[in-house]
Amino acid sequence: ISVKNISLFTLVEIALKHIFIIVAAALVAAVGAFCFCEFLASPKYSATGSIMVTNGAIVSTGGSGTSGSLENGDSLNNTDIQASLNFANTVTDILNTNGIFKELSEELSGKYTYSELKSFATVARRSTNTLFIDISFTSHDREEAIELVNTYLGLAPGYINTFVPQSAVTATSVADTANKIFPRTLIITAAAAVVGAAIAYAIIFLIYCANTVIKGEEDFKERFDIPVLGCIPDFSTKKKKKYYK
Repeated sequence: ISVKNISLFTLVEIALKHIFIIVAAALVAAVGAFCFCEFLASPKYSATGSIMVTNGAIVSTGGSGTSGSLENGDSLNNTDIQASLNFANTVTDILNTNGIFKELSEELSGKYTYSELKSFATVARRSTNTLFIDISFTSHDREEAIELVNTYLGLAPGYINTFVPQSAVTATSVADTANKIFPRTLIITAAAAVVGAAIAYAIIFLIYCANTVIKGEEDFKERFDIPVLGCIPDFSTKKKKKYYK
């Protein structure tokens, strides 16, 4: 059968004719995906905290990297703000260096190597026009993800100040919860159902295309550009014996 001769109506007709097979395949795939997510997959959690950094012109430090406030008479200007925004990029780079992850490894008594901890972490600015930097850690244990973030936040001010002594760094939010990021049971189950149905339909369609049996007059007209002069009835399907004579 030529693909060019297959219309949208034919595709729908094939789907409706084998709808139970397609639905069954979707259900099997969905159940399999659900069981994998709930009973086999190892869950992964993510916790997030954030810090705010400036070059010291916007927020004065209260000592040892903690944040204070503007003194009376202090004022803000665009130059200070832009300088701090640019400085946030530098701090992000500093927080992605190996040194702080080595310190974190020591704080955790060597439970993980610094390279492993680095692979667990995501350190990035919230956006290009903000002073906030978000720090996220993933782990297979919810409480451990929270601990990693908060321990890192405790090390960040001192580590940054070893590179830029005049910087002002403060933790604006600590991690108090961790969200499950894998597996997303609902999404994976729905996707598996769609894929299962698509695969079943594809197999049915290929079988349909490979079938060269002429099923009737309309089927003959679709396959061959030859006028039909007549149609011989199939008497073998008749119940009365007189049709066999």
